[in-house]
Amino acid sequence: MSEETLPTGSADEPGAEWPELPPEGRTLAPADVCFRREDARLQMREGEGEWREVSVVRLFPLSEPERWLAVLDDKQADIGLLCDLEGFEPEQRLLLEDELRRRYLTPVITAISAIRHRGDVAEWTVATDRGETSIVVRNVREKVKEPLPGHLTIEDAQGNRYEIPHRAALDAASRRLLDMEI
Repeated sequence: MSEETLPTGSADEPGAEWPELPPEGRTLAPADVCFRREDARLQMREGEGEWREVSVVRLFPLSEPERWLAVLDDKQADIGLLCDLEGFEPEQRLLLEDELRRRYLTPVITAISAIRHRGDVAEWTVATDRGETSIVVRNVREKVKEPLPGHLTIEDAQGNRYEIPHRAALDAASRRLLDMEI
């Protein structure tokens, strides 16, 4: 296995430098690992070792969704880091991309048709890339965040996440409702 550290730095924002890995952290080279799906679970093998259940998570899901992927064991302990998916065989890459899509299923809000209030709860009627739906948001000022300029994330009362990747791309009526809300 190759070991390297990332440049020191700070936050999850474009152009920012990345935090240094802990001393036990290591990168996993595509040539040294193999992934498969067994009974709907992702498994990984290092070299000729045993297959073990793993999960893959994004360290910077908004600013670098295709880079800096942590591989965790079934107890959520760190195994290593994939710098990106370059270098993987096409079938391996598709498997990992599918795993990330499953984990980060986040509907994109494309329009807002209504927002109704009842106390500290707001019911939003929205169109998403997966169809129309209603979502209930408690404490809107806390649950609607702008992690990147113009990119909003919304967490509903059940903990589901929605996103508006480009606020300016919403139609005028949707932007007006959103502006009154946040």
